[in-house]
Amino acid sequence: MNSKERRQQIIELLEIKGTVEIAELAQRFSVSDMTVYRDLQRLEEEGYLRKTIGGAIRNIDFPVGGESSYSRRLKTNWEEKQALARRAVQYIEDGDSLGLDASTTTYALAREIQKLKVSDLTVITNLISAQLDLSRNEGISSISTGGLVRANSFSLVGPVAEKFLETVNLDKSFLSAKAVSLEGDFMDPEISEAHIKELLVKRSQEVTMLIDHSNFGKRALNTFDTSKDIHRLIVDDKTSPECLDRFRDQGIEVQVVPVQKLN
Repeated sequence: MNSKERRQQIIELLEIKGTVEIAELAQRFSVSDMTVYRDLQRLEEEGYLRKTIGGAIRNIDFPVGGESSYSRRLKTNWEEKQALARRAVQYIEDGDSLGLDASTTTYALAREIQKLKVSDLTVITNLISAQLDLSRNEGISSISTGGLVRANSFSLVGPVAEKFLETVNLDKSFLSAKAVSLEGDFMDPEISEAHIKELLVKRSQEVTMLIDHSNFGKRALNTFDTSKDIHRLIVDDKTSPECLDRFRDQGIEVQVVPVQKLN
């Protein structure tokens, strides 16, 4: 049994039982505990589970009308999102004040930021899962916007979050979008999320968008930004070159990142 087949069986066991134990899986597959641990690590990165002491629990998948659930979106193009995050983190310096929106792509970025050796980095975000990861680094001040919790996206939105963001001045913000039109508009299907993204753009000196190829050429209900407001666009190498011409023509820095798929 190869690693891919083994991980698929772990997913199926989680669907049935809700929890798994490393020792039990090691015996079941006749592999070492470390091999199982690496499998669980990979599945956690893809959004299928959360590791616990000695095992793992299944991620709760919230059903959402008109919008993919958070855990399902974590599983979609995760390698691409990680590649974008690894490129974006190169533009972060100690002493920066950063803004992150509530997207699975910026969650990948938060995981990369958490690894940085910094002593004076401030990150403001409305993504709860990002706050938890960032808090593990003592050199990072992780600040929540506050607000109403959207369970399907683990984000904070509404008047409290918006009022807070209206008072801050950020060096850099990193955002994503669920849709990017051929005209260069960045969109989100949820109006409360779009308002937060719009404020992050307005309150930042430099704006970087991280967009994987699957979101180009789409439209959504709410436009929160246009290409005239961004400074840098980071995309993966599956993005159609024609989609990027409009941004380059406007003098926007476009970074195309190669993606290496894992087995």
